Amino acid sequence: MDGVHSNTAAGVERGETDPNPNVAEVHVFLAARERVVEARRLFALANDALRSLDERHHALASRLAMAPGSSEPVPTLTHLLSAADRVIDAAKKATADQARLVDRDEQASDTLAREKNNLSAVEAQTELWREDWKSALTELARPLGDRL
Repeated sequence: MDGVHSNTAAGVERGETDPNPNVAEVHVFLAARERVVEARRLFALANDALRSLDERHHALASRLAMAPGSSEPVPTLTHLLSAADRVIDAAKKATADQARLVDRDEQASDTLAREKNNLSAVEAQTELWREDWKSALTELARPLGDRL
């Protein structure tokens, strides 16, 4: 069929048009027209997708430029992504530091509670010793403020 189309197209270019094309020529023309229509539709879809992707990249670049940690506008997407990576790394470090500090706080709280218990036990033992000391001074008939 392409041969028929070529012959027809060549004839049209030379000004030799047949006012009554045969059925094969009409079918070739319609098939070619359908291919052109489909190609234009696909081209329009691809153009829309490209435009949408460009808009999305522009929006992302704008958001990255305004992100915390970027001190000045950065001209390229690569630089913006690099700046975003630095912000993410800093956030991860801050999270790790916070977890470490929470652990230290818990350890300090545990140590404080343990030492308060130890202090209470020592104070109780000291009070028992004072009672024993008072009893010993009383048995020896010594005044309570007396030291040996």
